[in-house]
Amino acid sequence: MMEAFAMRRVDVIDTAAAITRETVEGRHVLVMDVLRATSTIVTALNNGAKRIIPVETVEEAVALKRRCADSLLGGERGGVRPEGFDFGNSPLEYSKDAVQNKTIVLTTTNGTRALVGCQSAHAATIGCAGFLNGKAAVRRLTAKTGDLALVCAGTKDRFSLDDFLCAGMLLQQIMAEEEVQMADLGWNALLLYQAYGESLPAVLDNAKHYQVLKGLGFHEDLEYCLMKNQLEIAPVFDGNEIRID
Repeated sequence: MMEAFAMRRVDVIDTAAAITRETVEGRHVLVMDVLRATSTIVTALNNGAKRIIPVETVEEAVALKRRCADSLLGGERGGVRPEGFDFGNSPLEYSKDAVQNKTIVLTTTNGTRALVGCQSAHAATIGCAGFLNGKAAVRRLTAKTGDLALVCAGTKDRFSLDDFLCAGMLLQQIMAEEEVQMADLGWNALLLYQAYGESLPAVLDNAKHYQVLKGLGFHEDLEYCLMKNQLEIAPVFDGNEIRID
């Protein structure tokens, strides 16, 4: 008797606080912090940065900078560039002229925490995704064998609509290639994206984090981060640094 084909599982994790060994260990993971860490990461690497080293705290970033004298510091707290840093967390700051062949030490409130959390929880592989590079990130992800997880960084341990809609887009792309098993949260992300994916700015204008960044004047960042499939790269975090695979 022929065995039934076993579909692999893909789960959506809604915040960095939900990253545990139970949810990601042994899985191939994509981390999303659309506004703005993973959008910044893929942009910097696409513009020629040599590597990005994500860390959780400002203190870690400053200490690592002292050990890597040729590195640059990037990041934010409360959406604003920490004092003494070379860059904030705006992807538009990471131009080719500014970052080509440079090492960037990056710390953000949510995104770098999610990346480090997935490494600590023993994910099999860790990629960086956003609307900007969704197709390329999914292409790399589905080439792997095993279960998958789409990790939304969220905002300060709370649900973030931008990341959840991005998870829905990634799920739609995955399911165009293969059948998968999903829990209710994944189906919600998919259905939400199918309903509102063509009107992202209008929908997200109601979201708290979007409003915070808008209030800080990052209108161009918001427009840029919601552009779909502009970059053909799939950065990978090996537990120490992020590079183009």
